[in-house]
Amino acid sequence: KIAVLTIICLSILTKSAFSQTYIPLTLTGFNTDAIVDNGDDPSVSGYLDKPDNAWTYYSEAKKSDGGLPQNITSLSGVNYQMASFSGNNVMALNPTGVQTGILTLAMPLKTGGIWILGTATESNVKVKITLNYGDGSSSNAQEEEYRDWYASSNSGTAYHGLKRIRTKNSEYDDRANFALYEKLIPADNTKEIVSVKFEIANDKYLAIFAMSAYDINSPITTEGTVYMISNSHLDTQWHWTVETSIDEYVKNKLEHNFNLFDKYSDYRFHFEGAIKYKF
Repeated sequence: KIAVLTIICLSILTKSAFSQTYIPLTLTGFNTDAIVDNGDDPSVSGYLDKPDNAWTYYSEAKKSDGGLPQNITSLSGVNYQMASFSGNNVMALNPTGVQTGILTLAMPLKTGGIWILGTATESNVKVKITLNYGDGSSSNAQEEEYRDWYASSNSGTAYHGLKRIRTKNSEYDDRANFALYEKLIPADNTKEIVSVKFEIANDKYLAIFAMSAYDINSPITTEGTVYMISNSHLDTQWHWTVETSIDEYVKNKLEHNFNLFDKYSDYRFHFEGAIKYKF
């Protein structure tokens, strides 16, 4: 006999009126100027993918359509500030350069977590990320995966709608389907973070643009209420007849839930399809 499944649906209503705030971090250690700014000669700019391709991003000042702003807010609400577009502004890890890099915070700080903005440029890339603390200790390396910069939609991205420029011939890629992604690395909030280390495999391409930190002095939304509604999906007729649904399946399901109503005063139940109640 085929069992009828009961699905639990969840919705969360937040009680707290506060939201998390973020601190965009000033960093040193960027190794390439790979954002073509207004007035720059693209042919002398750094690029983010293979030398044969030589694609990179350009600034909003260079071209507003598809350009990268100096300051962005990600789709999840995290604030980032890019390094100056007139100097090194990206940490590029790739086979033709380095596969390990360190970005140093201009002002060490305590925080519960670091958000890191970046992208892969030649397929998805796994990276090991380590936080270095002021007391000489380090976090365990956390492995994260950054997706390739091409994204057909903004789903799963931090910032979407960017376009590219080819540095070797100033050609624009007019597809507004390029993106940045963000990863959250938990931190020990009793220690000051001084730098962040990145390691990738020697055949991969990764670009890190910016970082932001939780402001531990701001209120964090921690309280919430979870409401659970039991939901039953029952095909009126499938491998059984309508008569069987009425005489057996609907009857058994309701009797089972009537017992739960008696046992739990706040219990709620829902059938998919109003016809079940008519039965």
